[in-house]
Amino acid sequence: MTAAEWAGDATRVDDPRALMTAAPVATISLDPTGRVRMWNDAAHALLQWSPTEATGRLLTELTSAAGEDLAADLTAAAAGRSLRRSYVLGRRDRSVVDVDAWLAPVRDRDANVAGVVIQLIDVAPRSAGSHDPLTHMPNRQALLAHLDELAAGESKPRAVLLLDLDDFRLVNDAHGQDVGDQLLQVVAERLRLGVGREHYVARFGVDEFVAVLTEVADPAALSERLLAAIAAPIDIAGVRLAVTASAGLAASPPTSLADALRNADASMYEAKRQGRARLHAFDQSAAARASSMLHLAAALRLALYDDPAQLDVHYQPIVTLDSNLLIAVEALARWRHPELGPIPPGRFVDVAQQTGLAARLDVLTMQRSFRDHAELIRRRAVDSATRIAVNVAAAHLADGNIGDEILRASYEAGLMPRQLMIEVGDHAVLRDVDVARKALERLQAQGALIVLDEFGAGLSSLTSLRQLPVDVLKIDRVFVRNLAADSEDLAIVAALIDLAHALGVTVVAEGVETPAQRQLLVELGCDQAQGYLWSAPVPCDELPDALAELVSRSRAADAIGQLRPRPAAGMGVVGRAHGLLRMLELRREGRSAATIAAALNAEGYRTPEGVRWHRGTVARALVAAMECPD
Repeated sequence: MTAAEWAGDATRVDDPRALMTAAPVATISLDPTGRVRMWNDAAHALLQWSPTEATGRLLTELTSAAGEDLAADLTAAAAGRSLRRSYVLGRRDRSVVDVDAWLAPVRDRDANVAGVVIQLIDVAPRSAGSHDPLTHMPNRQALLAHLDELAAGESKPRAVLLLDLDDFRLVNDAHGQDVGDQLLQVVAERLRLGVGREHYVARFGVDEFVAVLTEVADPAALSERLLAAIAAPIDIAGVRLAVTASAGLAASPPTSLADALRNADASMYEAKRQGRARLHAFDQSAAARASSMLHLAAALRLALYDDPAQLDVHYQPIVTLDSNLLIAVEALARWRHPELGPIPPGRFVDVAQQTGLAARLDVLTMQRSFRDHAELIRRRAVDSATRIAVNVAAAHLADGNIGDEILRASYEAGLMPRQLMIEVGDHAVLRDVDVARKALERLQAQGALIVLDEFGAGLSSLTSLRQLPVDVLKIDRVFVRNLAADSEDLAIVAALIDLAHALGVTVVAEGVETPAQRQLLVELGCDQAQGYLWSAPVPCDELPDALAELVSRSRAADAIGQLRPRPAAGMGVVGRAHGLLRMLELRREGRSAATIAAALNAEGYRTPEGVRWHRGTVARALVAAMECPD
């Protein structure tokens, strides 16, 4: 039986123990949480753990390398996907082994996923001992041996550069491993040409490369040139790919080369944290942050897979701006560590995204929030038309099965797709637009609303809005925070609202905290909002009280909206001459800032400075009008 046959798309095993025992290669059976059920003799020989030692433990505890990749793949396999991967896995004696891996769901007689089966093939017999068979570069073992030789020889100033390709997994997922392998070969060749024969470059992991630079006057400049070379477009099998890398750079001396390699690794993670596609030179603070992140990732993985009670979901209302009517509640993950206490969401969500845990976090949050929402509807704490909004991370969105997962979770909780809002950040979706669009279109066709979150904060916002099936646009809180004081933020928000409305998209403002912000957003034509002005994110058992307060406010609101522009005193001849009164009349008619500017210019009005009106000057004038005393 070949590995491919073992891990076929519809794996069904009635007696997996007998098949595993007979398998000639390392074969492991896991339960849906990733714990070992069965571990054959070949797995013992490969990874050095006996079946007795391995059974009952998390597989990710038994492998010390590439754990974040494996954890994410286990989650995908447990969700029903079959995968082919390459890993560098740690063994019991702390050595490593390069393997090809096949992962597939194991289904019971009713076709339900009952676990995961993995088969591991040692690639060492196919290589020339010290070289990677795919790229023909020195491999990890050869690099470590080379560093030992350099340490024992003549001392020279050297720098270690560690590069990790950004989102390489998504290339494999979207285009297949053959395209991924060819991409690695192109990257390897570009690195070879870039460093020249006087320096040493090796393939260090699945998508990691290390260069040892000797007596280079400016290693950072050379490193930047290598990153630029990698980022140049690559055409493979009719597909144009643009891949970037994050890199860490560390010098030796003052440290040993072995320490320099570790420091370069820590700096690479810091480059990832700062936004990817960049170089970060080692400093002690980066090492401390990398160490902290790794410890936090280990604790988060434990919470997600072994102790979900550490995790909670809080809820924040989304309301109409003019009348406080409840539209939806957004589910926001929270984590209370048993020793460290509450971990800030921005911190642990970022760690989850960097370490392959985001999909698992999404799944747990969805399942919990869907159950809570169904219960709130049953208790009539919310209307059945009120939607539950959940966030989907980049890595999860790239999974072609994300639509099935969301629909399954909603049906199991007793919700219909029309009661869902699916929020995606523009920074996430562009990593694979085609996969994202197909998944979102399917959910949208079933009645879910698609929300483009954090709009305006990312460089790709407009592209996301054009390429994806967006129903709702959320303006990032960074623009709302200083709305009343910063004319540039005001102009940006006005432009975003006009753009969204021109495309037929509903607009939600995030982070609204003051009545002044709310008043201004209404004047600019924003539809909905959320923020501390209405309610902080609260646990499910506190949500009914928060919603009851909203109901009382909505009853007190005017049926056509309780906020209107106040007539500005003291305009007199100046106000009439420059069209300020006309501006307020047009605003009362519901005109946008852009159309008001066009109308004023067409009627011959000019600003007090004698120039034509435009969207920004109209928005600023409206703010000034609202601030005048009655």
